[in-house]
Amino acid sequence: MCCPEQGQQDSYAGGLRIKEVRSNPNEWNQTHERDNNMTVNLPEDVINSEAMDRYFVGLDPDEPIRRAAVGVMRRCSTASSLIGTGQRLRDYVVFLRKRHLDFLAVTADDVYDYLGLRSHLSPETQKVYLSIVRVLYEEAIDRELIARNPTRTVRLGRSSPPAVRALSLDEAKAVIAPVRAELSDPELRLVAGRDYLLLSIMMTMGLRSKEVRRLAFGDFTWNGSRTIVHVYGKFRKHSDLPAPALVVEALAVYRHILVENGLEIDDADAISLPMSHRSRPLLEARPLAPRIPMSDAALYGIVRLRLEDANITGTKVGPHRLRKTMATLAWKAGADPVDIQRALGHSQLHTTLEHYIAPEQDMERTAGDLVPLEPMGPASAKESGL
Repeated sequence: MCCPEQGQQDSYAGGLRIKEVRSNPNEWNQTHERDNNMTVNLPEDVINSEAMDRYFVGLDPDEPIRRAAVGVMRRCSTASSLIGTGQRLRDYVVFLRKRHLDFLAVTADDVYDYLGLRSHLSPETQKVYLSIVRVLYEEAIDRELIARNPTRTVRLGRSSPPAVRALSLDEAKAVIAPVRAELSDPELRLVAGRDYLLLSIMMTMGLRSKEVRRLAFGDFTWNGSRTIVHVYGKFRKHSDLPAPALVVEALAVYRHILVENGLEIDDADAISLPMSHRSRPLLEARPLAPRIPMSDAALYGIVRLRLEDANITGTKVGPHRLRKTMATLAWKAGADPVDIQRALGHSQLHTTLEHYIAPEQDMERTAGDLVPLEPMGPASAKESGL
């Protein structure tokens, strides 16, 4: 990186307009090397008020919490850290506003409540949120707004985020039912056909979201007896999996709907086609290259909305929940754990047993019930005096 010219230079990073003043290039090189390639914010920093308004909507510049928050953001050394800090400070401001709490009168219990809303996150991520709030009140102490930091007594234990709960059979049927109903609506038929196929694949084959996005129409082949799906998983692993009957039906319905809408589909086109109002013109045009799949965020949003339609809400309502649903429903139906492991693409059976099947074991059917040793029966028990 070359050194800046002598004098004043303006740069914009994450809401702060930084005025860096260097007397000579040598000073720049020394500071640059000392700070390990991190931008230095000098005391001459000028706040970009419009950017701060986006972070702290509804807060006046003279409010104590905004003054302290801006002071914390001044100390951020890179644009990425500044943006992340601003987002977490904004989350804390929203929490105080919803609870009608005074920034200067917050207690440790209030901070615990704030962290409790993020109990689904990992302990390391929770510590990041706590450290941001702690630094915010340290800044308030430096500005003589408060006398004591309410976060000093807050401690985080070694807790793990709650495991993803698989859907029951009734919940899985409730997710698919409205999608099937939309297949008869001409305006919703195209999107419903795509979602029907995606949900069927994730709920009966347990593929990861990236594996679903990699699937193209040419990855579904017929081997003479049944449909085979060519899956390209993690670490470039390739596997051929038989397609369940639900996936075969959903694929046929989806292809038929595409033909109805006059869309010519090639084998190289992705099955997870984006169909938003922005992507629709590109979908209807015949491109020179294969049609690309939707983004990970779009796939996650589709699954989340479909689950919400079935009144399934909460944390982690994404594709991974459907992946675990496949493992659980197959296990309860009597599938061999090794077959479930192969379908999920796990290299170790321990992963399947520990994280997918064990938390959802069917208490009504145990391995001990399959041991071929029968009880005495009522008559023998009575003779024994029982």
